Amino acid sequence: MRPAPLFVLLIFAACLVAPAATARPRLGVVVVFDQLRSVEVDRFAPLFGAGGFGGLDAARYDAEYRYASTETAPGHATLLTGANPVVHGIITNQWFSADKRQYVVEDPDFPVHGTSAGTGRSPLQLAAPTLGDTMKAESGGRARVVTISLKDRAAILSGGRAADLAIWYDVEQGRFVSGRYWVEALPPALDKLAAELPARSMAAPPWTPLPVPAAHAWLAPVDDRPGEGSAKGLTRTFPHDHRALPLENQRSLYRMLPSSMDDVFALALAAVDALELGADDEPDLLVVSVSTTDYIGHNFGPDSLEQLDTVRRADLALRAFVRALDARVGRRAFALVVSADHGAPPLPAPQEGSRLPGGILPVSKVVAAAERAAAAAVPGGAAKKKRVLAFLAPQLFIDTADLGSADGARVLAAVRAALAALPGIARVYDMTNPADTDAWSPFMREAAFPGRHAPIFVRQEPRVVFLENEEKRGTDHGTPYLYDRRVPLFVVGPGVRTGRYAASVDARDLAPTLAFLLGVPPPDMASGRPVGAVGD
Repeated sequence: MRPAPLFVLLIFAACLVAPAATARPRLGVVVVFDQLRSVEVDRFAPLFGAGGFGGLDAARYDAEYRYASTETAPGHATLLTGANPVVHGIITNQWFSADKRQYVVEDPDFPVHGTSAGTGRSPLQLAAPTLGDTMKAESGGRARVVTISLKDRAAILSGGRAADLAIWYDVEQGRFVSGRYWVEALPPALDKLAAELPARSMAAPPWTPLPVPAAHAWLAPVDDRPGEGSAKGLTRTFPHDHRALPLENQRSLYRMLPSSMDDVFALALAAVDALELGADDEPDLLVVSVSTTDYIGHNFGPDSLEQLDTVRRADLALRAFVRALDARVGRRAFALVVSADHGAPPLPAPQEGSRLPGGILPVSKVVAAAERAAAAAVPGGAAKKKRVLAFLAPQLFIDTADLGSADGARVLAAVRAALAALPGIARVYDMTNPADTDAWSPFMREAAFPGRHAPIFVRQEPRVVFLENEEKRGTDHGTPYLYDRRVPLFVVGPGVRTGRYAASVDARDLAPTLAFLLGVPPPDMASGRPVGAVGD
């Protein structure tokens, strides 16, 4: 017999040793924790179970948002479009158009289930396609896209314009809902859970914290600290018992109960069943946004005992969710990315009067200074008009529509000068002048979208917090500083090289990374790229 050519033998040998081709995942899953800094995941690591946060066998990065206006709506839009607000148009949670306040997902043309006319919701303010939109387009509509959150804006903006279903919690009804933009009614199984889960949580015993092992007692903050809030009658110390409060308060406080995280994950699993996500070879997308961490962080602070307990419970909830996905879809049959939409600074109240950086600057003080400066800048009746539409940090929306160009420019200049003189203000930006720049200007420009952004942006000193409540309680975010911009990013999927990576990546990389794992194109207007752990 004539010997086989060498190249044939080499090919045969390669086939014997080459690994079998990995089937692409049938389901892409995004879990977004609202207000979760990387430092919390690292600091609380000794209290997590095996495998770290969520038990994820993952590639772990720090991801950074490269813009100011670090808020819920821009964060979710950025993660799922792979673009910044200057591209996707979601500059903050609300803005002003023709001097009228525009909530980011407000749309009276598409009513919310169970509500009266005029309270509709849709994603039509989103100016860039999400990953789900691109998956729908590339599959001819066969890919299914479902999003779930406590917050309407988080659910709606994550899915994009072509999503099959968005579900969120409605405070007035005390249940999860959707709207006519997506479906005429929720599928029966989902509708039943949407009402039952919050009712069950609100009837549950008081919230008491998980015990902290003695060896790690140093991780547990003091329960009652200066500056903690008492939202809707909730006490500042454990146990937190909401049951004796009025029903209206209970429905609002539900979003602060750790059990609301379990409910969001339970609804997500029910949606996997009801819509048969991951059941065929065309990849589907599920986005789960956990808002509880944000409500707790705002009221008690990200460095509170309440947030420590919430993040520990989030670890447990995420573990249970992943195990349930394994059982439903199949182990390694889904790809998962976990991140957050923004961070937050610690409570500012304890730093008041100390030598530590930071402190509190009431929003009312900023608005009052702007109003006085605007009134002094124009004569006659024009001086009596209220000029400040809203201060949605870092954006100051101010009304000059009734003024000529010269008077309007004078008002804006006077306001900028007055705000720059306030203690705690680092810089005030003229967003009408491209030449008004400093090292932080790129973060401001990336948060601006023509026709929506304010003419004035304000940057406070690091760790100075703008608070709307006069009691000076809680904390807030929305700055270009790293405590607001840096969040964790976990990547789980076939072929992912696991481990803790020192290099920071861009938050815009999340959607392209998941797209790479699913074998689908990234969002059409994305500027992010897959992280290094998923490919060469």
